[in-house]
Amino acid sequence: MRRALITTTMALTALGICLVATDAEAQRRGRGNARKIDGVRFDVHLDIGWHEALGAGLRVEFAIVPDGFLRGGRVQDELALSMGGEAFFWSFHDRHHFDDDRHNDGLRYHDGFSLMPVFAAQWNFYLNESWSVFPEVGAALAWWTYEHHHNGNTHGHSYVRFYPLISVGARWHFTDRNALLFRLTWPVGFQFGITF
Repeated sequence: MRRALITTTMALTALGICLVATDAEAQRRGRGNARKIDGVRFDVHLDIGWHEALGAGLRVEFAIVPDGFLRGGRVQDELALSMGGEAFFWSFHDRHHFDDDRHNDGLRYHDGFSLMPVFAAQWNFYLNESWSVFPEVGAALAWWTYEHHHNGNTHGHSYVRFYPLISVGARWHFTDRNALLFRLTWPVGFQFGITF
């Protein structure tokens, strides 16, 4: 958990520095706001999740309030719905200590596969022609199947769990339709991909 918190803090700090530098450069050059991606947009991304998970996902997004709520300001906004899913493999080791000294040195190994449909409301802020940022809130329904290995024994488990979805992200727009996507989200992890 501590490693995840340090990584998250460093990623958000780097993102903030990039956004401030890009915005200052855009103001210096007199450039306008980012071009919004009109109509339905898609994003495909790779997942680097908690518990050493690796996977991929797809989202479909469309604006439900295309002109947003901020009127007359330099920053444009929009409210969009984002729906899709994630699929990832994960594994981790941990050392489990029992009260019984005979089993005190057991190393446990967990590996599994997860499918996770997601649904979120996404509020996009277009800072300049290159960058937009967004928070998201929504829900994820995860199906987990995994094996638990301990002292030569293997036990399989499977369950479904509902999670609240909370994300922050940014896009670097390099054409009118395409952008690189960076998203930090719970419960999935870090996502990197492309919006088109």
